Amino acid sequence: MYADDIKVYGIYNQNTKVLVHQALAQSITNMMDWAKTWDIPVSLDKTVVLHIGKPDNPEYYYNGTALKVVKEVRDLGILINDDLDAKLHINRTVQKAFATVFMIFRNFEGTDPIIYLKLYKAYVIPVLEYGSQI
Repeated sequence: MYADDIKVYGIYNQNTKVLVHQALAQSITNMMDWAKTWDIPVSLDKTVVLHIGKPDNPEYYYNGTALKVVKEVRDLGILINDDLDAKLHINRTVQKAFATVFMIFRNFEGTDPIIYLKLYKAYVIPVLEYGSQI
């Protein structure tokens, strides 16, 4: 059993910065301790910190091990970066859709256009629409 996709976040201004960072550090410790108590493994290799906003952010630790700070993270299939810029996610989604289209044309060469349309609707449109509300 694994505890997947747990998020901890804090929003702060100059007046609350230290307090929020302390609360985040304590929340991380509490979650890790809870998982340890219930024998739920946590992979520190997969545990990451994504700072959104100004770059003067502290490191976070668990049992003396610094958690890896990343510039981007994939969350439930959506690529999120430290600028909250969707361009990279959109570009990767379009590349994936094109790759799917080319795979369809390569594997179903000379097929009736109606079949191409059905394959497009079944395999390409879901790639383009997943997470598009974001």
